[in-house]
Order: sequence, then C-alpha cells, then structure tokens
Amino acid sequence: ETKRRSLNPPKLLSLTELQKIAAKEYDYSSSKTLELAQSLYEKHKCLSYPRTPSSVLGDDDVELFREKFDLLKNKYPISQFCNTSLITKDNKHIFNSKKLDSHHALIPLDFIPETATQAEKNIYEIVLRHFFLSCMPICVYDEKTLWITNGEYKYKATVKTIVEEGWKKAEQQLAPNGAKKNEEEDSLQNF
Repeated sequence: ETKRRSLNPPKLLSLTELQKIAAKEYDYSSSKTLELAQSLYEKHKCLSYPRTPSSVLGDDDVELFREKFDLLKNKYPISQFCNTSLITKDNKHIFNSKKLDSHHALIPLDFIPETATQAEKNIYEIVLRHFFLSCMPICVYDEKTLWITNGEYKYKATVKTIVEEGWKKAEQQLAPNGAKKNEEEDSLQNF
C-alpha cells in the first residue's frame, strides 16, 4: 500500500523552540540561549524581540518579512531554495494573527556583525535558517508499507521515497558546522 504524503517546512521560531534546537545542536542551556538571543536583540540589533511564545508573524507582517528577506537573501545562499510566492498573507504557516501571542516569532532583522561571538553567530544562524526554511516548498514523498508474514509472526516495513524534495534539499545542505547530530533527525532527512 502506497500513500502520498507531504511534510511542511519548519515554522519560524519561538524562544522555546530556539532553546530546544540550541540545546540539541550546541549543548546550550536555556538560559545561555536566552542570554545570547537577548544580546543579538539589544546589543547587535540583528534579531527581533526574543522573549516570544509565537512561531508565526501577524497577518500584517508580510511587508516586514519581505523587507528582511530582500535585505538578507543575497548574502545567504540558502535563500535560493525559497519560493517568494509563499510570502503572502494567505500563507498561514508564516502569517497567522489568530495564533499570534503577544510578540511575533523570532526573525533576523539585519546582518550579524563580525564582532559577534561564535555562540551569538550560532544562535543567529538557527533563526536565519528557520526564517528562510519557512518560505520553501513542501517536501512530497510516497510512503509504502510492506507486510511480511512468517508463520504466526507479522512484520511491517515502511519505505519512504521522495517525490519532490522541497525544503529538505536546502536542509540537507545546511547541516550546521560543529553541531551535534541526532540519529532520528538524520534518518528523517535521508528517507
């Protein structure tokens, strides 16, 4: 039995999601991640307000997103995988005022200065990656389930075949330098 499935790109980041990723990739504590994000916001002015529970922007933030996208796209090759037609108020994956809670998701506001520490650059890169990934096409794959019966035992095997790489193509090229790898995530990336 084969089923066609799709996988949406990652959402923009809330502080909690940023902390989880920073812990997984760099072993940063929640408090260290907050401190670094706060420094990027206050000192370097290159990150939006970090103490946010939201993973979306408001419906009225389309121009803000587009402005930051246009500012950053030429410096970061990941932007070539983006589909700018997805930067629209109709894209509820990015713009959804109904799911907005006090402050919008974390987004890059400007280039990170060369004087930033490596730890600050790591946090900025995570936010930047999710910013660009959020406006990439979905990944489409076929999932085939095979059942094998051997006497009284029944075994199930699932094979996933990518039909359209979408955002997964960019993600595979973005493995962060020095980051810890997660086996489960690797198997999903390479299905």
